[in-house]
Amino acid sequence: MSNNYDWMSRRQKRSVDALKLWSDNPRLNPSKKFVKLRDYVEDIIAVKPERDSFLDVMKDIATQGWKPIDPIVVWQDHENKNYYVAEGNRRVMILKLLRSPHKSPPAIKAAVEKYSKIFDANSVEKISVAIAPSLEDARWYINQRHGLSSTQRRWSSVQNRRNIARLYNEMHENSQKVADELGMDVSEVNKEIRLTKLFDYIEDLDGYLSDAEFEEANSIYFPITTVDRFFSDNVREAWGVKYDGANVEIVKDKESFLNAYKELIRRMLLPVGDPQRLDSRNINKSNESHILSSLPVVEDAKEDSDINEVVIQEESPSNDEKKEEQKPPQPVNLLDDPKRKRLVPGIFQIETEKWRLMKIFWELKSVPFKYPNALSGLIRIFLDLAVLDYIQQRDELLQGILNHFNKDNLRHIELKKRLDYLAKYEFSDNPKVKTLITKLLNPSFEYSLDVLNAFQHNHDVHFLKQEYLNNFWSFLFPLVEKVCVITRS
Repeated sequence: MSNNYDWMSRRQKRSVDALKLWSDNPRLNPSKKFVKLRDYVEDIIAVKPERDSFLDVMKDIATQGWKPIDPIVVWQDHENKNYYVAEGNRRVMILKLLRSPHKSPPAIKAAVEKYSKIFDANSVEKISVAIAPSLEDARWYINQRHGLSSTQRRWSSVQNRRNIARLYNEMHENSQKVADELGMDVSEVNKEIRLTKLFDYIEDLDGYLSDAEFEEANSIYFPITTVDRFFSDNVREAWGVKYDGANVEIVKDKESFLNAYKELIRRMLLPVGDPQRLDSRNINKSNESHILSSLPVVEDAKEDSDINEVVIQEESPSNDEKKEEQKPPQPVNLLDDPKRKRLVPGIFQIETEKWRLMKIFWELKSVPFKYPNALSGLIRIFLDLAVLDYIQQRDELLQGILNHFNKDNLRHIELKKRLDYLAKYEFSDNPKVKTLITKLLNPSFEYSLDVLNAFQHNHDVHFLKQEYLNNFWSFLFPLVEKVCVITRS
């Protein structure tokens, strides 16, 4: 980040229509994807107080004209050359709507059309903006303006938590660095990250909850702080939930935990007045035992025997691994070695803001081959999430695939179809990756998607051998490098 703050006092004209809204804006729901202007606006006005405030600002701009008192702060993405709004997203949304009222969502369409008729759209064809030298500078500015230590109008607790979680990922899970950046205590940062991770476990309930329940539980308005209150010391011990700094670990049977967690979430979603509903009023110390007894019991973790009949030993490196570490680095491609000790060699890093994707990649680098079932499942999950994230980061690609399959949610398009679409339309000019996907989608090919799917449903042992798993990852790696940002240290 630059130590020169002169950019904050300089203004340059930029086209309102060309300015891009920031999908990582803490005011937006991170579980949703934003493609069109309407998507952004619908999320901002999702609740009545926010909708009323949005329309009040629009009325003021329409009747009194655009007043650039508070700065609009943007930064430029040097790859696509677009300017993204860091500060002032809501005001830029309003200007875009007043210039193009047909893009407004139905809930406020009448009001937008009314105000657009009395507003001179040509007066804001271009507006003055402050251009931050980088995303880091822009992020610093909004933290100063809205963070917990700010004297300006603050974000809500949910918005602050999103911002903290994003910084935590960007700073390689270093709570102290996040605390220093935001002027917070480390314990506060750790608590916010734990809340985020508890919320992330709701993602694992897809399939346990109905579509309506899952959508409501994933909403930014779901009271996740009440879930945190539920997890007292006694409950964490009973359910096998271990807190360690910012980390949340499930040490009992995961499926059993999710079954109990599902029931907790369902009861929190019941309508007010339902005697089974759990909320902040009845989740307390005195009611703790009664609530626990009314929820499913979380069982201890099962001791699964290793499919290759390898005796489970401590995690300390074996003699062979120690000898391997003592050897000088060799100028070879580590992925060419089918007998390598880890699926992903330690020199590889992934750059992503997606916390779960980052953690799975770390596990692929860390889990030893005496746990082949875990590794095989992680490969399939990683590929699915990586492809999903690649598409979601590209607006035109996302809209194209949704239109092609006539879906409104990318998660409703299975991985096989997503890969086929990428081969035909995104990587058509990349013969190596296109051929790889074609082979991957061929059921008779040795390293096929069918094999990845069978990892969860088949009992064939040979698919779980160390050499086979290493070779499968080596085969996939050119595609992984294409859909993820992979670096080598």
